[in-house]
Amino acid sequence: MRMEEKSDLIKVLLVDDELAIRQGIRHYLDWEQVGFTIVGEATNGLEALKLISELQPHIVITDIVMPVMDGKVLTQKIKAQNCSIEVIILSSHADFDYVRSTFQLGVIDYILKPTMTAEILLENLKKAASRLTFLKNQKSQLDKSSIIDKSIEDLVNGRHLDSSQLKTIFPYSCFVVLGCALNHSIYFKKEIVAILKGLSPDYKMYFVKQKQLNLLIINSNEKRLQLVLAESRKQKEVQIFASPIFYESVKLFEVCNHQMQKLLQISFFKPDGYFLTLDELPKLRQKIYFNFEQLATHIRHQQFDRAFTDLLNYTATIVDNMMFEAYEYKAFLINSIFNISLEIKPFLKADFDLEGQKHCYFQEVDQINNASEGVQILKLMIKKIKLNLVKQPAEKENIQLIVQYIQKNYDKPLSLKTISEIFHFNASYLSSYFSSYYKEGFNEYLNKVRVKVATQLLSTTKKSISEIGFSVGYSDHSYFCKVFKKIMKVSPRQYRKNLKRLPEDPYD
Repeated sequence: MRMEEKSDLIKVLLVDDELAIRQGIRHYLDWEQVGFTIVGEATNGLEALKLISELQPHIVITDIVMPVMDGKVLTQKIKAQNCSIEVIILSSHADFDYVRSTFQLGVIDYILKPTMTAEILLENLKKAASRLTFLKNQKSQLDKSSIIDKSIEDLVNGRHLDSSQLKTIFPYSCFVVLGCALNHSIYFKKEIVAILKGLSPDYKMYFVKQKQLNLLIINSNEKRLQLVLAESRKQKEVQIFASPIFYESVKLFEVCNHQMQKLLQISFFKPDGYFLTLDELPKLRQKIYFNFEQLATHIRHQQFDRAFTDLLNYTATIVDNMMFEAYEYKAFLINSIFNISLEIKPFLKADFDLEGQKHCYFQEVDQINNASEGVQILKLMIKKIKLNLVKQPAEKENIQLIVQYIQKNYDKPLSLKTISEIFHFNASYLSSYFSSYYKEGFNEYLNKVRVKVATQLLSTTKKSISEIGFSVGYSDHSYFCKVFKKIMKVSPRQYRKNLKRLPEDPYD
């Protein structure tokens, strides 16, 4: 953490005739974070000289080979006019002799463009900075700044300071905290500094990193802070989180560690909002958990559109109401992908590798930056599944196929488990599925089919009752007699004796 104002940064001028090189150097570092700022760019030495007189840079980074005026001549003129400016040479050539002559002019070092990295660039900048005389004069000020930094860190982490320390750090009566995600810190600082430049200097500001956030604590009067919030709301460059204005420094702990974290959570679900406050939180955030068993039932019942629509509608509800933390939302998406993959497999074309794709979806979900990206992953998966569904019989056709199978295979050891495996149903679901089409359950229907065949055999053959029971699927004679009597109201033996006085056929 450090206190940073533009006037305290080391000013750097870039000079290179290649735009791509200048842009690359700009993006190598978070310049202000490491204590530097790029104040201008030039395409040749002549342009650079004009900018030097206007911008007064502390360090010049210049290519050695340029049109109009090259880096060597530029260095000569810089050193002749202002020997306090430090120069770093850029070269595309590995031949040291090519740039050695510039060292006699007092350049700090040279960097080969093909091998330049952020570390090499920063190392050279720090070497140049160590030779700047104005920095030596600022040492006592920097020492003071580090003490302030430590004090603010204590406050943000919940420790208390005495009143004299607080008065030195925060001379004004009101506070506001602005923040952004760490990966947007460059744009955040740029926007905030631009806003504050338009106001009078009656404020103190301190940048601090806290968890996943880059925060700015601003101390001023209430009217000025209201202007800061109003101007911050207008910017469209980066997503800014804003606390309400508050009046006690002791609240910095709550604001920085809780309120700002809540706003970071909001940003996951509202990535398009440029200015977020706690007012964005929904009034009710009661968690409603998705019924994955019902999803499975719809899929097994081939109600695919209903299953997927329910899931996507629920996902939209999560996003709109921000019901979950980001990690919970990701867990829900992974759970959805897993459950769909588990249930949909029997209905997919054989060459569609959903199992392989499932793990790719898991990785994509883990890397999403906001909730909308998760919705898109889910929609893409569903779209691919629909394109690869095998055309299935209608529900009524399904139950007819099951009944036909029972009627043809009644003499085999049938059960809910064997039928569910053959027709790709969950056994418990098949039971309720069967009952929805017939008055009795699966076992009752199977027994009636077997007993009906048994009555025909009793009346048309001389087989023993045990043989008949075995031939219709009963291995236990006493159990066959018990089932027969329950359905026909008489035993098999009595039925055979009274063929001319049979009770009413339950199938008519």
